Amino acid sequence: VAEEEYLIQELRKIETRKKEREKKAQDLQKLITAADTTTEMRRAERKATKKKLPQKRETEKP
Repeated sequence: VAEEEYLIQELRKIETRKKEREKKAQDLQKLITAADTTTEMRRAERKATKKKLPQKRETEKP
């Protein structure tokens, strides 16, 4: 009976650690997704800026 209780407690500890790992993995995935989104937005802004700059130069030359 004591061994059973010990094993049940150990199982609960294992399940708790598993849940913590899963939560950390989800949080990490959220951070990765946010970083990717930010990077893509910056790239898009740079491309838009590069496209706008040559147009301004062309209008300034004449």
